[in-house]
Amino acid sequence: MIIYFSGTGNSLAISQQIAEATGDSVMSLAQAVRTDLTSEQTIGLVYPSYDFNAPKAVRRLLPMLKINPQAYLFIIITCGAQAGMSSHWAVQMFKKQGIAVAYTHKIRVPDCSALAFSRNPNEQIWKFDKYAHRLRQIISDIQQKKHAHHYSGWSIGGWLMQMPKLEAWAYKQLLPHVNAEKCIGCGTCEKVCPIGNIHIVDKVAVVGADCTNCLSCVHFCPHQALELSGKLTQKDHQYHHPQIRLKDILQARKTGNQTAEAQPTPSAAPKTKSKRYTPYKITQLQENEIFVFGSNLEGMHGGGAARYAYEHFGAVWGQGVGLQGQSYAIPTMHGGTETIKPYVDEFIRFAKAHEELTFLVTRIGCGIAGFTVKQIAPLFYHAIDAENIILPKDFDDIVQDIHNRFIESFDHDADRSYDRSF
Repeated sequence: MIIYFSGTGNSLAISQQIAEATGDSVMSLAQAVRTDLTSEQTIGLVYPSYDFNAPKAVRRLLPMLKINPQAYLFIIITCGAQAGMSSHWAVQMFKKQGIAVAYTHKIRVPDCSALAFSRNPNEQIWKFDKYAHRLRQIISDIQQKKHAHHYSGWSIGGWLMQMPKLEAWAYKQLLPHVNAEKCIGCGTCEKVCPIGNIHIVDKVAVVGADCTNCLSCVHFCPHQALELSGKLTQKDHQYHHPQIRLKDILQARKTGNQTAEAQPTPSAAPKTKSKRYTPYKITQLQENEIFVFGSNLEGMHGGGAARYAYEHFGAVWGQGVGLQGQSYAIPTMHGGTETIKPYVDEFIRFAKAHEELTFLVTRIGCGIAGFTVKQIAPLFYHAIDAENIILPKDFDDIVQDIHNRFIESFDHDADRSYDRSF
């Protein structure tokens, strides 16, 4: 089974070419997480590299796959130039699950993000001919079930792009914005978005807060109404793989399955998510528990949960970020939720790397900072599979709702509209 994630068709086309040569079937990653694949003896994963790492949606869904640990597992990264940490991340993730990745490689394709930097992806079509020999070699290696890792090591670029400020900068560069003067509300962007993050409100497209930067909406908009970095989108700079048309993308979004006959299993929240909730008031901690509170960058812990952390759980005056004593500070006083998100992401990575600790997240940002639960809770979506991150119940309820909508969105009919006002 060849499993893919694709925005403008590069990974879908590569998947189809591999499947045609190996006699396998092709299935979208969204459908794969709803399918029991434990009977498959060969599993291939084909997905792009965004900002030197796997797409957010891939990092979210890949750990949910149900596959045979003994299967021959290979990963192919499609990228403009550098694969970064895209396969390294997956190799390490599967290793923790007791699954060995047998083979990794990359194939260079036109970079769909080029138009964000005033370049034309269509001028990179030459890559298909130049790297055709590599694709043939990859297919031959897979047919022979070779064991080899190419471009799957640790990457300095990938490591740097995980830093909150750089990650936030890169995310902003590739975050689509709607030009309301051009948008007519045709709904094409809503239909091609692989994660259901766009919806039409009053005949104008609205991009949600969970963009995975695939740029499918930008490249397929017939009116060039979605733009990057304040730059007008030029029609001749819009790109999709030459063998993949809009109808192919819509069909893939609609069915979630190109040729596979496996039957999907019912959608469910990750089994690993604990249903323990952060209590409303915390007066004491176990030795391995950490009190997570909202702070300011200056570390002036003068009120609310921050003051309590300072007085009882070892928070350090003047330290506004990170672990301190039996507490962890997340800044919430320096801007909107987009400025808080990198620090929440950093916290989640830290917590996942320290499974020996249990983190009790308070309602950060919902007191002195003035945010609502509906604004802050979605920032913790990526904590959904972390057993050692405990959320307040109202946070957890929203995160679970987002997860259910996220999974369901892959199966939506191409002609249907959705209310995603979470």
